[in-house]
Amino acid sequence: MATMLRLERQGPLAILTLDRPPANALDRDFFVELCGATLPALAASDVH
Repeated sequence: MATMLRLERQGPLAILTLDRPPANALDRDFFVELCGATLPALAASDVH
């Protein structure tokens, strides 16, 4: 599966960017990847 999200850290911010051209469609694979990308950011005590 290709990576559909980019996770960047800028200080205390975690920025998730959807990168799925051409339509940035939201499907099951996207939501699975979103959960996987979101959990580490939620667990980090220095992310606001």
